[in-house]
Amino acid sequence: MINFHVYETPQSTAAKIAILRKYNRPIFCTEYMARPTGSTFGAILPLFAKDKVAAFTGLRGRQEPDDLP
Repeated sequence: MINFHVYETPQSTAAKIAILRKYNRPIFCTEYMARPTGSTFGAILPLFAKDKVAAFTGLRGRQEPDDLP
């Protein structure tokens, strides 16, 4: 399994996924939220779904400020 973090634009994220695909391993992204760069749930999650990338976000009973800019 390949685990990676990315805090970049959706286009840049797609390019990184393409590079990681070359290793022919499952891909898991554990951090990706960076609203100032356009990395939002609405922009990134459809990309992950299309490319079959597993994703995790640390939303735990509002303990993580992922809903704040």
